[in-house]
Amino acid sequence: MKKLALLGVVFLCPFAAHATDMLRGSQMAAPAPAPIPAPVFETPVAAPQQNPIKAQNWTGAYAGLSAGYASGLLEGDYLSMKPKGAMGGAQVGYNYQDGSLVYGVELDVGYLSAKATDTSSSTTGTGTSATTTTLTSEAKLGLATSLRGRVGYAAEDTLVYVTLGAAAAQVKASTITTVDTTSGDNTSVSKTMFGWTLGAGVEYAMLQKMTVKLEYLYHDFGKVSISDNDAKLTASVGRIGVNYRF
Repeated sequence: MKKLALLGVVFLCPFAAHATDMLRGSQMAAPAPAPIPAPVFETPVAAPQQNPIKAQNWTGAYAGLSAGYASGLLEGDYLSMKPKGAMGGAQVGYNYQDGSLVYGVELDVGYLSAKATDTSSSTTGTGTSATTTTLTSEAKLGLATSLRGRVGYAAEDTLVYVTLGAAAAQVKASTITTVDTTSGDNTSVSKTMFGWTLGAGVEYAMLQKMTVKLEYLYHDFGKVSISDNDAKLTASVGRIGVNYRF
């Protein structure tokens, strides 16, 4: 019995050794598991910053042209005329900005092609003794200028302002008195009248160096004596202008 057991051990040993070698070979031949890659965190790239819009700076000198419409009133005891017409001119000025407030001074020179003619008549007496007196009046406005201060509020590209200063204008006025068909007094006056002006406007910066404005001015030139009649002259001007800033 012991011999049979010994023979079995001797017979099975080679097979056991071969199986062990095969098992070791299979374990050695098996590929190693692939390593798990470490997570990669990408650093976010900041978006390029856009250049901020440059705030408008109103400080500096400027010059420009303007055009518009003028309407005047020459009124006295027996005289009332409303000269009207187009106007055109030029202006120069300087602004200084402090925060949102803008202070400035402006000088303008223009031509007011405003004129008016008025005819009035009165009759005295009756029948063949009636007499008709006719008064023909004419008024013209010519060169005009003003020197004004300006104070405004700036909101980015827009400037809203008020303006006040001194003004002068060339005035020509005449009266012709006719009694029936006979000419009587013929009075004319041509002079430069001085007064004051007050107004307001809004100005918009279209480009860095170019602005456009809309402006209203009221002028009071005082009184002028025509044929012993004191007549007061006032005028309103509405205009649009373009300025170039240096």
